[in-house]
Amino acid sequence: MERSLEQRYAIKFCVRLGKNATETFQMLQKAFKDDCISRSQSGKWHKAFKEGREEVADKPRSGRPTTARTEENVDRVLEVLPTDRRLSIQKIADTLHMSTFVIHGIVTEDLQMRKGETVNSAFYLDVLRRLKHWIARVRTDIKDTVKLHHDNATSHTAFIITNFLDRSNTPKAVHGIETSKRKVKDEVDTQTPAKKTPKISILDHFSSVSIDRSTDAVLARMIALDGLPFSVLVTSKDLRKCLNALGHEIPLSAETIKIKVCRYADTFREKVVRELQMEKEKGQLFSLTLDEWTSIRSKRYLNINIHSRTKV
Repeated sequence: MERSLEQRYAIKFCVRLGKNATETFQMLQKAFKDDCISRSQSGKWHKAFKEGREEVADKPRSGRPTTARTEENVDRVLEVLPTDRRLSIQKIADTLHMSTFVIHGIVTEDLQMRKGETVNSAFYLDVLRRLKHWIARVRTDIKDTVKLHHDNATSHTAFIITNFLDRSNTPKAVHGIETSKRKVKDEVDTQTPAKKTPKISILDHFSSVSIDRSTDAVLARMIALDGLPFSVLVTSKDLRKCLNALGHEIPLSAETIKIKVCRYADTFREKVVRELQMEKEKGQLFSLTLDEWTSIRSKRYLNINIHSRTKV
């Protein structure tokens, strides 16, 4: 806002000097560079001052302000989004009683979330730049010794990525899977083939003693591992009877089931954070790998893996 007011004073000064709208905007671009206001805004204020306006501040308006991108509202949006990542801008605006303009600004600019963004080399380059900037700002002790560990996905091996890594002097750790392929192939005939881990089925959610048997955990596993839609847990009478017989009270609304699953995911996430914090306090070192993958519904994701000496 302060930069905008400063430019309005500059426009008013140019009007007093007899500069036209084009000359005024060119002078603003030269003086303020990337912080310069748009041509339309410059033209609007130039016309207003030329017609005799004296005030540079906006006139007070009645009703709700056009912008409310405060930290409090960003937190409110963050509370709503985990319930359903596919919520539309209009639905969030209606839920929080805010304008769609404000919600769109918070989601796309403050939270850096864009609908349907493809994980390509350009996207990955932006991720790397922000990651290196964050490390340089927060972890200055390791900023010069960080190694990047990623696989040979197309977005990882693109020229703009390799060029960026070379120019920024970012060493790449050897990808263990790729470098060991030949060794594994040579040894496969001399070693006993490893037994495949059996795929988890719906029955496993109830039979294993070590698995969390709470209702939230069961719903989360059935949806995340078995790919059951939320609607099936509402419409399938037989499935609901089976779950009720095992002592699970299933909500009648798909939206409520989503909330329960997301709440369970939050508790699981907090558990992982606590474990990492404990390992960090012990002096444990970590490395990150980024993995691009596509779900069975053809949705593309960027998976972030944390590696330590003991486990992934």
